[in-house]
Amino acid sequence: MSMRTRHSLLHKIYNILVGPSPKITGSRARQLASLLSAFLLALIPFAALTILTGDILGNVELLLFATSPVIFLFYLLSRTQYYRITVALVVLLITLAPMAIWFSVTNWQPHDIARLMPWVIVALVVGAVFFDERIALIQSVVISLAIIFIAVYSQSTPFYEIDSHLLTVVILTVLVTVTSQTINSYMIETENQSTELENQKRELEIYTRLLRHDLSNDLQAIINTVELSKMLLSVNLEKADENLDHSLIFGLRMQKLLHVFRLPPEQPGVSLVENLRNIAVESEETHGNLTIDVSWTEEAERESITAGRLLPLVWTNIFRNASQHAGERPLVSVDISIIDHQYQVVIKDDGSGIPANVRENLFRKDSDFENQDKGIGLYLSRLIIEAHGGTIALSETPDTQFIIRIPTGSFR
Repeated sequence: MSMRTRHSLLHKIYNILVGPSPKITGSRARQLASLLSAFLLALIPFAALTILTGDILGNVELLLFATSPVIFLFYLLSRTQYYRITVALVVLLITLAPMAIWFSVTNWQPHDIARLMPWVIVALVVGAVFFDERIALIQSVVISLAIIFIAVYSQSTPFYEIDSHLLTVVILTVLVTVTSQTINSYMIETENQSTELENQKRELEIYTRLLRHDLSNDLQAIINTVELSKMLLSVNLEKADENLDHSLIFGLRMQKLLHVFRLPPEQPGVSLVENLRNIAVESEETHGNLTIDVSWTEEAERESITAGRLLPLVWTNIFRNASQHAGERPLVSVDISIIDHQYQVVIKDDGSGIPANVRENLFRKDSDFENQDKGIGLYLSRLIIEAHGGTIALSETPDTQFIIRIPTGSFR
């Protein structure tokens, strides 16, 4: 049997025995559900061993027959979306188990409390793993009080005969809570690193597409204008000079785009109003046929965000699209306001609008519109806006009107 086949077989067995329900979402929740199922399976022989070796009152065979189905029922519940309820019940019952065992035996003495310590360890570990350290501390207090009640008040045992057992509970509690806290810190750090890697992967995808899309378009524009200028040199020097000026503008824009990649990933305290105004001025200079009118509320001017370095490219892309597709001399209006602690940016132009067959796929990566090498910039814009926790949408009105919302505050 090959290593791959063996691994596949083990994976199938894992899914059959402890695989979480598909209805459970979130990696952490699915891990805990699988861990709970595995714990309950292991608990069946553990409970049976305790019954067989513990001098239990009554019919041992009957108790074994009753206990195993109950644990197995919990196991089945752990495989469903109700695993959180199962966790709560298991933690409660496993905490009360030492006391139930004590009252079920025939001839145990106070020194036999040591025989309950494995159950105490299991109870504390289960509480810490499936909840947190605070639950483990509560369990420790409950178990300690139960030991005192059973030994001192029920059996009139001197306190000094059980103090070592109580100290053992305290030591176990400290070990479990510290270990749990250490593991949780490690898991949080691992999750943060995983999130950071996902963000870097997403940003790298955006960079790759920007280089392929924006720089490719600008480079092609430079080539076209230079070729046209060469043709016009002997015919119309003024027009040739105008084309060369456009080539220079495209070149500077390419240089600026490359400069974006050298900026820090996050820029705190950015005024979105100031950011949009600057991009509007630059876009008017780049596209001579374009007029952009920017308006804002006083509240929007006072707010700020922690902006990602790619955010200005969203505005650049929308303005460039308007200059290319909204008529010979398009007028673009930008309205910036604050709604529900979010910037709302409404950008619309006076063009004829976007065709109905294009609108529904405008922001998709795999749309036909994109495959024609048009509009992939809007897909990238959506990724950038979503990286800021925001949304971008096209209004239902016939004209071209983008509605962008970005929470004030942090970039994620």
